[in-house]
Amino acid sequence: VSTIRIRQIKEMTKYSLPLVPNALAWWIMSASDRYMLAFFLGFSATGIYAVAHKFPMLLSILNGVFYQAWQISSIDQYNSPERKVFYSNTFRILYTFMFLGTILFSMILKPFVTLMTGTGFQESWRFVPFLILGTVFHSFSQFFGVGYLAAKKTGGAFRTSGFGAAANIGVNLLLIPIIGIQAASISTAIAFFVMWIARLIETRRYFTVTINWTRLSLGITLVFVSLMMAYFGITGTVVQMICLLSFATLERKTLKALLKKLRTVLAEKLRGRT
Repeated sequence: VSTIRIRQIKEMTKYSLPLVPNALAWWIMSASDRYMLAFFLGFSATGIYAVAHKFPMLLSILNGVFYQAWQISSIDQYNSPERKVFYSNTFRILYTFMFLGTILFSMILKPFVTLMTGTGFQESWRFVPFLILGTVFHSFSQFFGVGYLAAKKTGGAFRTSGFGAAANIGVNLLLIPIIGIQAASISTAIAFFVMWIARLIETRRYFTVTINWTRLSLGITLVFVSLMMAYFGITGTVVQMICLLSFATLERKTLKALLKKLRTVLAEKLRGRT
């Protein structure tokens, strides 16, 4: 019995120990922006950035609900023969939701942020677009990060988080003295993009996610164009509407399948009440 317990303790330690520095790397990514802004520009810049940081939380909440379900499902399906199909379909659903939410939010970004903030913080809308882009890449990195948990190879989570933290610090040091607060927003987007790509590459040894790179690249382009319109303070434009309709057309099969599934779930719940 003692031998079994020792083996279990060793396995648990090997599994959980890399998650400690991984959490530290995540903390560095979330805190370094504010510390460096305070150092280079003062606490007023930190306050404006903190206000801007609150608005991407709307997308983070959506991703958080998805993440909780994905964390359980990915582990349950890890040894399934249908794993590749399940993981690939789930990632397509994730980016469809995130891209759709991002384009919709970008269409009302400036008036919404201006309405919701005080007089001294209304310029914070300028820094939201890149933070939203960072939230999208954050959701992608979380998706692939769960794979480390399912495969019980959590050391990779620490390594890739370290890449993201290094990118975040490097871009902040390079750009904050030059372009100010916007550098922190850009560094966040770049850091999570780096982390996502690193995890995408590294997790291939544990599982495969089939990605239609043409469709994904087109989706990212449409999101970027819509966010750039918001970045320049142009919201609710024909260009953004075209981006929205183009993406909905691009992912129409995914959206139809999701709507069909939603109708089925709602119908079952309504029948259960009667």
